[in-house]
Amino acid sequence: MHRQKNWIKKGSVVILATLLFSTIVSGCATNTNGTVSEAKYISFIVGKFTSMSTAAKGMDDQVKNFSESSLSDSKWVETTKGYIGTLTADCDEIINFQKAPESFSDVHSQLVTLATQGKEALTEYSEGIDTKDFDTLRSANSKIAQMADSMGGYVQTLNAKLGELQ
Repeated sequence: MHRQKNWIKKGSVVILATLLFSTIVSGCATNTNGTVSEAKYISFIVGKFTSMSTAAKGMDDQVKNFSESSLSDSKWVETTKGYIGTLTADCDEIINFQKAPESFSDVHSQLVTLATQGKEALTEYSEGIDTKDFDTLRSANSKIAQMADSMGGYVQTLNAKLGELQ
């Protein structure tokens, strides 16, 4: 989770600013082939990054406050499960988004892979909470950290793609 937090701090502000700028510059038309314009796709990504960054920050705060008794604390469980629900819903939206413009197909494919990995880790984390299984929670934390590391590569790919558009 610590790596995930560092990624959020360092990368999300720059990414969001770049994405918002690109959205404004690109316009908002829908393409004739059923895909959305680059601007609408970028807006979609901005929305997901914003939502996921907020939920990941909240979940990171929950994990920082974790103790053995947390799994018996209904408020801690409910709050953490709320963040898991938000992150899972965002992952589902990314996975199910079928209208990425051709110019973003590789970037979107990479994002779908990350969202799929994230969803699996979040499901495992939720199961660890439900069963109060510390080994499952550790495993989920490890997967989330791996996903956060992989996100760095995605951010570089996305930044390169945005650089091509400007």
